[in-house]
Amino acid sequence: MPEAQLQPVLDAYTTETGQRVHAEYGDATTLIERMADKRRTPPADLFIASNVVDLSTVADRDLFRPTRSGVLDVNTRPPWRDPEHLWYGLTLRARVFVYRSEAVEPELVARLTGYEALSEDHWRGRVCLSSSSVHGNRSLIAMLISTLGSRDAEILVRGWRANFAIQPLPDDAQLLQALVQGRCELALAPSNLASRAARGNTAIGVQWPLAKRQVHVDVSGAGVTRHAANPEQAQSLLEWLASDTANALLAALALDYPANPSAATDRQLPRFPAESAYPGNLAGLGYLAEDARLLAERARYP
Repeated sequence: MPEAQLQPVLDAYTTETGQRVHAEYGDATTLIERMADKRRTPPADLFIASNVVDLSTVADRDLFRPTRSGVLDVNTRPPWRDPEHLWYGLTLRARVFVYRSEAVEPELVARLTGYEALSEDHWRGRVCLSSSSVHGNRSLIAMLISTLGSRDAEILVRGWRANFAIQPLPDDAQLLQALVQGRCELALAPSNLASRAARGNTAIGVQWPLAKRQVHVDVSGAGVTRHAANPEQAQSLLEWLASDTANALLAALALDYPANPSAATDRQLPRFPAESAYPGNLAGLGYLAEDARLLAERARYP
């Protein structure tokens, strides 16, 4: 999780409780390898990640310990936490459509109800996406495998590729920059970055896919590490991060939605359409990440 999002919340925790928290920030892969290499001298008591793929990687490598907590069970919905209580979602974002307002016809915007719209013929040469290696896209493809099956999911992804205006960009920030520059007209991006790009820029529009139970959701979340030296303190911090006030602050700093249903949402964000969200447990999407990678490879979506 980025320092700019997390550190103010940790500072608030220290102010409220008097407990200091030492946080290290960096690339998730590097941090995970460090945890795996130093089990006898654990480098962290709590691991926080910005996406379900990284959370599932930590769980798959047996680097989380189960954390049973009535507080966390109340403050996080079952689809957005690990079913074995290894990690809990803290903030949410969706993968949404972002488009150039002056270039896209209103009637086409109205048809952007599901991710299959990206493969329709009228978008030929108008679509741009970030790389399939971006965790949000990897998780989205995993969701398509879960809901459609591998064959139909691959046909859909091949349809996206047929409509590319440019080659996939390395990350979502560069993707949105390409859209602003007019290099394409329609993209998929996380709702937090899409909201930020659209603020004060009437040339950029945002459309949520509203097909029932099909909106892709990703989470930032955390779990107590398997070899934590201070597991009780780590659990206390995790419970505090999921509390109403702290969860609202954590989400607002990222323009995310709080995972705690009782926490306040940033008033500038649209209502989160929970009825349209993918209803399955997000941990399952993390475990389908390798299947999603292979599907993208077969579909020639780099």
